[in-house]
Amino acid sequence: MRVDRRREARPIRSWQGSFPLRLWSRNQWDSHTRWPCRRKAKQEKTITGIEVYRILNRAKPRMPLKVTMTYICPKRLDPDNVVGALKHVQDAIATVVGVDDGDERYEWIHDQERGKKYTVRIEITEVM
Repeated sequence: MRVDRRREARPIRSWQGSFPLRLWSRNQWDSHTRWPCRRKAKQEKTITGIEVYRILNRAKPRMPLKVTMTYICPKRLDPDNVVGALKHVQDAIATVVGVDDGDERYEWIHDQERGKKYTVRIEITEVM
């Protein structure tokens, strides 16, 4: 008997991880021009360099992807500031996956929760 592998449902894989990182919204960067650049570099280096690779276990996910980023902090931010704060996280995830973050095969979800420690939680799920 012959099995048509094209019709077989592929397993849905998902990854999740969290790491301590304090974010600043890009909308609130009124300071000197070098400080936003340093903050951006620190955020992207932290995420790209270590954590996302650990979350993905060095396996490249297949598109399309649903990416949920949750910022946990003591004080709630405005919804547009949450999106601005998580922008560098989004860029870093796209860099690790290897597909531009403007691609329509991504579904980006930005969320926030209250908590005592500044933390970013990332959940990446392959969508069928």
